[in-house]
Amino acid sequence: MNALSRTFVALTLAAFGGTTFAANLHCRPDVKVVNEKPASIKVLKFKYKVNGSSHTEGLNNRKIAANGDDDTWKSQRLNHVAEGIAITDIAVEFKNDNSGAGDGYGPAVSTAWFAQTGTCDNDRTYTVTVR
Repeated sequence: MNALSRTFVALTLAAFGGTTFAANLHCRPDVKVVNEKPASIKVLKFKYKVNGSSHTEGLNNRKIAANGDDDTWKSQRLNHVAEGIAITDIAVEFKNDNSGAGDGYGPAVSTAWFAQTGTCDNDRTYTVTVR
Protein backbone atom coordinates (compact mmCIF):
# COMPACT_ATOMS: atom_id res chain seq x y z
CA MET A 1 0.00 0.00 0.00
CA ASN A 2 1.54 3.32 -1.01
CA ALA A 3 1.47 6.51 1.07
CA LEU A 4 -1.52 7.95 -0.82
CA SER A 5 -3.55 4.78 -0.26
CA ARG A 6 -2.67 4.73 3.47
CA THR A 7 -3.69 8.36 3.78
CA PHE A 8 -7.01 7.70 2.03
CA VAL A 9 -7.77 4.73 4.29
CA ALA A 10 -6.81 6.69 7.42
CA LEU A 11 -8.89 9.72 6.40
CA THR A 12 -11.87 7.53 5.52
CA LEU A 13 -11.69 5.75 8.88
CA ALA A 14 -11.28 9.04 10.73
CA ALA A 15 -14.29 10.53 8.93
CA PHE A 16 -16.46 7.65 10.13
CA GLY A 17 -15.05 7.58 13.66
CA GLY A 18 -13.11 4.39 13.01
CA THR A 19 -9.81 3.37 14.50
CA THR A 20 -6.92 2.22 12.38
CA PHE A 21 -5.70 -1.17 13.58
CA ALA A 22 -3.54 -2.35 10.69
CA ALA A 23 0.13 -2.30 11.65
CA ASN A 24 1.17 -0.42 8.50
CA LEU A 25 -1.19 2.44 9.35
CA HIS A 26 0.67 3.42 12.53
CA CYS A 27 3.07 6.27 11.94
CA ARG A 28 6.62 5.44 13.13
CA PRO A 29 8.66 8.66 13.30
CA ASP A 30 11.85 9.14 15.29
CA VAL A 31 11.45 11.07 18.55
CA LYS A 32 14.44 13.11 19.69
CA VAL A 33 14.72 14.78 23.10
CA VAL A 34 17.41 17.37 23.82
CA ASN A 35 18.14 18.18 27.48
CA GLU A 36 19.33 21.77 27.97
CA LYS A 37 18.89 21.64 31.76
CA PRO A 38 21.98 21.76 34.04
CA ALA A 39 21.11 18.29 35.45
CA SER A 40 19.99 15.00 33.94
CA ILE A 41 16.36 14.12 33.21
CA LYS A 42 14.49 10.84 32.87
CA VAL A 43 12.17 10.87 29.84
CA LEU A 44 8.88 9.05 30.40
CA LYS A 45 6.44 9.76 27.54
CA PHE A 46 6.02 11.38 24.14
CA LYS A 47 2.81 13.42 23.96
CA TYR A 48 1.10 14.49 20.75
CA LYS A 49 -2.17 15.98 19.53
CA VAL A 50 -4.18 14.76 16.55
CA ASN A 51 -7.49 16.38 15.58
CA GLY A 52 -7.63 18.16 18.95
CA SER A 53 -7.16 14.98 21.01
CA SER A 54 -4.08 14.37 23.18
CA HIS A 55 -2.28 11.02 23.15
CA THR A 56 0.82 9.59 24.85
CA GLU A 57 3.33 6.85 24.09
CA GLY A 58 5.86 5.49 26.60
CA LEU A 59 9.56 6.20 26.04
CA ASN A 60 11.24 3.59 28.30
CA ASN A 61 12.30 5.96 31.12
CA ARG A 62 15.66 6.76 29.48
CA LYS A 63 18.02 9.14 31.26
CA ILE A 64 19.56 12.02 29.31
CA ALA A 65 22.61 13.81 30.68
CA ALA A 66 22.70 17.58 31.18
CA ASN A 67 23.75 20.57 29.07
CA GLY A 68 22.70 19.69 25.55
CA ASP A 69 22.89 15.90 25.58
CA ASP A 70 20.17 14.15 23.59
CA ASP A 71 18.68 10.77 22.81
CA THR A 72 16.59 9.52 19.90
CA TRP A 73 13.93 6.84 19.95
CA LYS A 74 14.02 5.33 16.45
CA SER A 75 10.76 4.37 14.70
CA GLN A 76 8.56 5.13 17.71
CA ARG A 77 5.17 3.51 17.07
CA LEU A 78 2.39 6.05 17.48
CA ASN A 79 -0.83 4.18 18.13
CA HIS A 80 -3.23 7.06 17.47
CA VAL A 81 -2.04 8.46 14.14
CA ALA A 82 -1.49 6.98 10.70
CA GLU A 83 1.10 8.10 8.19
CA GLY A 84 -0.03 11.17 6.30
CA ILE A 85 -2.10 12.58 9.18
CA ALA A 86 -1.07 15.84 10.86
CA ILE A 87 0.25 15.96 14.41
CA THR A 88 -0.46 19.53 15.51
CA ASP A 89 1.48 19.70 18.80
CA ILE A 90 4.13 17.66 20.64
CA ALA A 91 5.57 17.55 24.18
CA VAL A 92 7.37 15.14 26.49
CA GLU A 93 6.77 14.07 30.07
CA PHE A 94 9.93 13.73 32.15
CA LYS A 95 11.38 13.76 35.66
CA ASN A 96 14.07 16.16 36.88
CA ASP A 97 17.17 14.84 38.66
CA ASN A 98 16.75 15.45 42.40
CA SER A 99 20.18 14.15 43.46
CA GLY A 100 19.25 10.89 45.08
CA ALA A 101 15.88 11.03 46.84
CA GLY A 102 13.64 8.10 45.89
CA ASP A 103 14.68 6.88 42.44
CA GLY A 104 16.90 9.95 42.09
CA TYR A 105 14.27 11.82 40.11
CA GLY A 106 11.37 14.03 41.14
CA PRO A 107 7.72 13.89 40.11
CA ALA A 108 6.67 13.71 36.46
CA VAL A 109 6.32 17.08 34.70
CA SER A 110 5.60 18.05 31.13
CA THR A 111 7.18 20.45 28.70
CA ALA A 112 5.00 23.05 27.03
CA TRP A 113 3.29 21.98 23.82
CA PHE A 114 5.29 22.77 20.66
CA ALA A 115 3.26 23.48 17.50
CA GLN A 116 4.03 21.33 14.44
CA THR A 117 3.32 21.62 10.73
CA GLY A 118 3.12 18.93 8.09
CA THR A 119 2.09 15.33 8.40
CA CYS A 120 3.50 12.37 10.29
CA ASP A 121 5.56 9.92 8.26
CA ASN A 122 8.11 7.24 9.00
CA ASP A 123 11.00 9.45 7.81
CA ARG A 124 10.18 12.33 10.14
CA THR A 125 11.94 13.24 13.39
CA TYR A 126 9.99 15.08 16.08
CA THR A 127 12.35 17.01 18.37
CA VAL A 128 11.51 18.35 21.83
CA THR A 129 14.01 20.49 23.72
CA VAL A 130 13.70 20.42 27.51
CA ARG A 131 14.79 23.73 29.09
